[in-house]
Amino acid sequence: MNRKFQLLAFLTILILSNVGALFAQSTTASLLGVVTDEKGSVIPSATVTARNTETGFSRNAQTDGDGRYNLVNLPVGSYEVSVEAANFGRYVQSGITLTVNQNAVVDATLKAGSVQEIVTVTENASLLNTTTPEVSTRFDAKRLSELPIAANRNVYNVLLSVPGVSQLSSGQTGFANGVSFSSNGGRLRSNNFMLDGQDINDPSVSGGQVAINNPDAIGEVRIITNQFLAEYGRNSGSVVNFIGKSGTNDFHGTAFVFYNDKRFNACSNLDKRAGFCNPDAAIESRRSAPEIKESQWGFTVGGPLHFFNFGEGGPWYRSGKDRTFFFGDFQRWTIRQAGSGFTISGAPTEAGRAILQSAVGNRPQVAALLQFLPAGASNGQTRSFTANGQTFVVPLGDITGSSAIKFDSDQGSFRVDHRFNDKNLLYGRYRFDSNLTSGGGQVTPPGLTTVSPIKTKAATMVLNSILTSKLSNEARIAWSRFDSNTNAADPSSEVIPSLEITDLGLQGFNAAASRTAIGLAANLPQFRINDTYQIQDAMSYTTGNHNVKFGIDVRRTDVKSFFQPIIRGRLVYTNLQTFVDDVSEVATINFPLRGGDEVSFYRWHEFYTYIQDEWRIKPNFTLTFGLRYEYPGDSFSYLKETNQRVLAANGNNSAFALNPVPTVDKNNFMPRIGFNWSPRTRETGILGFITGGDKLVLRGGYSRTYDANYINLNLNVASSFPFVASTTFPASQANAFTLIQAIRANPPTNISNPLRITRTVVADDFRSPATDQYSFEVQRELTKDAVMKVGYIRTKGTGLFQTIDDNPRRVNVTTASCVSFGPLNPNDSCRVDPTRGVIRLRGNRAESIYNALQVSLDKRLSNNFSAGLNYTYSSFIDTASETFNPSTAEVALAQDSFNLEADRARSSFDRPHRFSGNFVYELPFFRLLQHLPPKPINVRLSLQESPPHSVLETLVAIFCGHSVLRSLISGLLKILELPKMFEYSCVPICSTF
Repeated sequence: MNRKFQLLAFLTILILSNVGALFAQSTTASLLGVVTDEKGSVIPSATVTARNTETGFSRNAQTDGDGRYNLVNLPVGSYEVSVEAANFGRYVQSGITLTVNQNAVVDATLKAGSVQEIVTVTENASLLNTTTPEVSTRFDAKRLSELPIAANRNVYNVLLSVPGVSQLSSGQTGFANGVSFSSNGGRLRSNNFMLDGQDINDPSVSGGQVAINNPDAIGEVRIITNQFLAEYGRNSGSVVNFIGKSGTNDFHGTAFVFYNDKRFNACSNLDKRAGFCNPDAAIESRRSAPEIKESQWGFTVGGPLHFFNFGEGGPWYRSGKDRTFFFGDFQRWTIRQAGSGFTISGAPTEAGRAILQSAVGNRPQVAALLQFLPAGASNGQTRSFTANGQTFVVPLGDITGSSAIKFDSDQGSFRVDHRFNDKNLLYGRYRFDSNLTSGGGQVTPPGLTTVSPIKTKAATMVLNSILTSKLSNEARIAWSRFDSNTNAADPSSEVIPSLEITDLGLQGFNAAASRTAIGLAANLPQFRINDTYQIQDAMSYTTGNHNVKFGIDVRRTDVKSFFQPIIRGRLVYTNLQTFVDDVSEVATINFPLRGGDEVSFYRWHEFYTYIQDEWRIKPNFTLTFGLRYEYPGDSFSYLKETNQRVLAANGNNSAFALNPVPTVDKNNFMPRIGFNWSPRTRETGILGFITGGDKLVLRGGYSRTYDANYINLNLNVASSFPFVASTTFPASQANAFTLIQAIRANPPTNISNPLRITRTVVADDFRSPATDQYSFEVQRELTKDAVMKVGYIRTKGTGLFQTIDDNPRRVNVTTASCVSFGPLNPNDSCRVDPTRGVIRLRGNRAESIYNALQVSLDKRLSNNFSAGLNYTYSSFIDTASETFNPSTAEVALAQDSFNLEADRARSSFDRPHRFSGNFVYELPFFRLLQHLPPKPINVRLSLQESPPHSVLETLVAIFCGHSVLRSLISGLLKILELPKMFEYSCVPICSTF
């Protein structure tokens, strides 16, 4: 495939170099309409000119024999349209604002007379979509800059007020990078994010990987939630496009400063529960809100870009007006916060440390404890141990860690637009973000707080050209990077395994604020670097009542990743005595097999192509149809190649083979068809009242979409057998610390019973999940600036990713009759295949169905007011909501591995009722005071039904909430001597809910 893609890349470059290029269609708009005279007769050969009033850019076209014109690929912004024809007066319409992917309809009626006679109209194009079936929502610059998006000013948050979008609730896991949400029955990973049309998706976990926390830098946000045109794909839930601002002929900019500290903060209930805001507190810092200092400041600036004039005579600079423009933005964001950790009540005091040092300080596990666990403040507790025939009593104390949480972020962008002439436009944009977070995560004991630098970059260059009166071309070259690293503040913590002593309160092995064990967390360190390279080319051909688009998109993605959990080992000791004796309850370590790698490097190529036609059969009826094809590439090629090395290094033993081997998905064809019809009745009567004459539009269609794979699944495979082996010692293993360290230094070369080792695999038919979209929508224009929509949305997902127990225990077999395998017993008579161990399969087995009624009212900015109100009534059913556990109360595995359909129920992301709204209004009083900035009233709200709850979750909530009931049930279990499912207490099960 590499040779094929090299050839494809060469042909793409050849096309770009010989055809010319232009803006990507995802960042431009179109103007179309019909020119008639006062009697309604069409006027052919009229000249229609669209001029951007902010940059001076203009483009013109001639009407055809039916009086139609179509100006495609116009940069978004404010426009004036003028129409001229022989023997007719000139028509001029201003106040037109073009938005991303808008097909604005501007019909013109000319009066007989001379060209010197001018009819001027100030009116924006209608908000009605009369050309495509897309279901979308747009946020203008005013709403973006004024709405209370969130405390962190994250622009992604505006997406949470879109119809059909549901937010996560408490306890649910946001798997995607950035803001996670479900759109019209899609999963959290099913959203496609773009910046000025450039791909900014995180290939590792999905989501948007470029941070945007300065709303003043964004001119528009558009999200398509159903009925994608053929030019859009990659994901099935939504397509989100952030459009950055650009410069104009006038210098303009903004500046802001934000500051916050504890004096401006009230205590939340959680703060009060933690002991803050208590005027009687002995510790002064607990008498007020938690300590915090946060500041944000930044600016934007744009305008014409002037150049120095080095020639003799004339002005010292050459003006960039009407030709070259720049726009830049920058933001600095810092947070300083005091963090407190959990308390360890079993840390030896100074006296206790001295006893351990003198009695058993030469034992390596004890030396590690004394090195990484500071002395505790005496709490009156003691623990004893026996060594060398003598018993020692160790005084214990408390340790409550504290940390200085720091966050530093710099982000910004710079953009330059240049117009060579009215047929060729070029722009380039570079955006960066650099974050450093420290002091978070595990606070107790010290030295284990995380340090996490994250850097993102995104650069693109786009050329926009008109080749002929009917043909235009667009091309783009782009690159984005996400660089993340997470490690502990004290790197020396990596020299020992994750070490837990249950009785002393040292617990937890994965990174978390609640972890109190010593040694670096078992899932750290980790890092990843994502690079995405993109070349796009698309052409538009307009003839008569057809607007045809076709294009290609070639991408290469590189992911360099280190994620090897438990590669340093994990040890769990029951109490101080077993710890001193080095007899572990749990002792396990993972290590790469011979021929394998610790650091993984994935590289694959993707290829997308499409063709679509907007056929305006009649002025009031448009049929949109197209076909898209996606080749998602082979992201598993690295694992296949690595496995060949592992096989060769292990004597070509078939037990070391990657099995099954996923094939390459090559048949992702996506038909798209939709219609758009305006009845255009008389304006009188009941029917006229309903339609408003020409103010009603009926739209609908069908489209198939596919989801991209995310490399986190590949990492799961790479961190298990046959790439990584795991050694797990039986309980009560002697010399456990010494054995783990020995294996770490010299991994074993002989693997016994390799088929028994737990594996994570993907199915041999692993492919892109499919979603079918259906919609029918009615749009009614209330005013020129307000539209009401009522629509029905249906999406059906098939072949969705799901985790499956691929070698489950057989049904109708009691546990007592099963023989469990382990280090001392290689047999398991319970599993379907008794010769093999646990197999976690990631396959395309799940399905979903979503139905929704959506009502929305959209008011674009006019008279200092813009707003959006949305209500969604929906039903979301699926057999699995995620590949991993969707929340703390759910598991990804089916309850019956032999009947996956039995899990068909309400989705974790089902929100039957959801209302969201936003509006911005500038008070007219302050606009009259020229020396004061306008004072807006702005509101953003969302109300949604809570997620579904299982019967078990409800019973557990009742059980855990009533101490008397807990005591009775726990006592009954103990009397009956039933298995210790509750450990004679509700604590273990209650802690999971």
